Amino acid sequence: MSDTLAHRTVKNSVYSLIGFVWPLLLSFVATPIIIKSLGSARFGFYSLLNSVPVVFGLLDFGLSYTFIKSMSEDHGSQGGRELSVTFSSTTILYAILGVVAMSLLLLLQGGFRFWFKIPDGFLSSYSLAFFILGMAFLMQMLVVPLSQIPYALQRQDISAKISLFNSTLLQVGSIFALKTGHGILSLLVIQLISAAFLFTCFYFVWHHLAPDLKFIPILSKKVVKTIGQRGFWLFIRNNMSNVLALLDRFVLGVIWGPTAVGFYSTAQMIPEKISSTSFSLSHIFFPIFSEVSSQEQEGSQRVKVIFRRSLGIISIITSGLTILVLLYGYKLIYYWISPDFAEHTAVAVPLLAITYFLLSFGNFFQAFLSGLKELKFLALSTMILALVDVVFMFILIPRYSVNGAAWAYLLSGLPMLPFLYYIEKKYFASNKKELLAYYGKKFFKIFIVCGIIFLIARQALLPLVTNLFLTIFFGGLTFVFYLLVYWLLGFYSDEDLVLFKSYLKRFLGIFKQKN
Repeated sequence: MSDTLAHRTVKNSVYSLIGFVWPLLLSFVATPIIIKSLGSARFGFYSLLNSVPVVFGLLDFGLSYTFIKSMSEDHGSQGGRELSVTFSSTTILYAILGVVAMSLLLLLQGGFRFWFKIPDGFLSSYSLAFFILGMAFLMQMLVVPLSQIPYALQRQDISAKISLFNSTLLQVGSIFALKTGHGILSLLVIQLISAAFLFTCFYFVWHHLAPDLKFIPILSKKVVKTIGQRGFWLFIRNNMSNVLALLDRFVLGVIWGPTAVGFYSTAQMIPEKISSTSFSLSHIFFPIFSEVSSQEQEGSQRVKVIFRRSLGIISIITSGLTILVLLYGYKLIYYWISPDFAEHTAVAVPLLAITYFLLSFGNFFQAFLSGLKELKFLALSTMILALVDVVFMFILIPRYSVNGAAWAYLLSGLPMLPFLYYIEKKYFASNKKELLAYYGKKFFKIFIVCGIIFLIARQALLPLVTNLFLTIFFGGLTFVFYLLVYWLLGFYSDEDLVLFKSYLKRFLGIFKQKN
């Protein structure tokens, strides 16, 4: 990577990671308060409510892809009529999507109560609740094209700062509402306020970063056609991604009711941070891969270098997090939520930890394939994962409830390593011997370190965990020990050490410098 590109990559990765960690800490404080205030059944119902608007993301034909691609290929591009028309058409299409989803939410509220066996008394007004959900979704759709401006221009620092403030507003407001005796309806109102706040912030960011980018009240046939040409595969990919993320909750809700959804949502909370960490580091690479791959000279070789180096770092981090969940997941839920939740999720949590480790590769593959415009393979690979999940969830959930959903999800993640092999063969023309030597060596090192840490921590540290503070303390100590053992064994490459030092330097300087 060039100095400029390397600097941007490290900077954006650090800000993206900060933008992920702070909401995680807030959620860690807020979640047990929300669960205890609502109870397991109402919390499951609240989780289902929040999942419903996401389903309407199925209607998103990758509307923002063309705009991001156009803006990121020329890093200096901030205006011009053609880009303004693309931006405007994208915004109009998202507004239409928001209105359609809002209308459907109002029409389907009765069916929602019937399908998921919702008892009376959970809400004072279901009509008002679904209206607020619809308004929040509409506002979120209007935010999407605005939020893509700093993303496409690789200004993750701006997005992260907005996200930090918004997450704080959302979680503190939710805690205050519940502590003052309010219920689910008030939580939905706070979500609407949060969406309005994001819209306001990104509106001003738009005019600051790209003042020449204008909104033109026109729906361009050319843009719609371009979206349509690329949109089919993006539509498939988005649909299948939502199936992976949400369908198991709905199946659990229909068969076992909202309480099972509450237990499963809790089981996912800790392991899913493995995949979320990967996403926070991976999604910045879409505009980077887009920019680099558009360069005719040496573009392919640079893409390969970025791909392998970045995937290696992400694998090291997510492997360490997986070991933490396997070691401390049960204890964390036991002391963080309640012993009852820990017992109901004891099997699901380790299964989901391995699942989210596998799916963390998918986040990086998505950024890579999107940047190279390889949307067909992205869609088909996601479809394979989703179909495996669907087949096994309908076999396992009716019999094994929460654990069945976790097993089905794990089985859906197994094709990730064959996908890595296919990507290397197709896009980098890597031969089998080279792949086995490079990735075999990489994963063998990770496996050795994970095995050492697991055995030592299980024997020496886990017996000392007797409360929430000690769970967090020894968990953090174990992760530091994991990185240290990796270094002591000489497993870091020189490039890894340089990259880690760049991350650390940027992280420490982030509070001293004005970006």
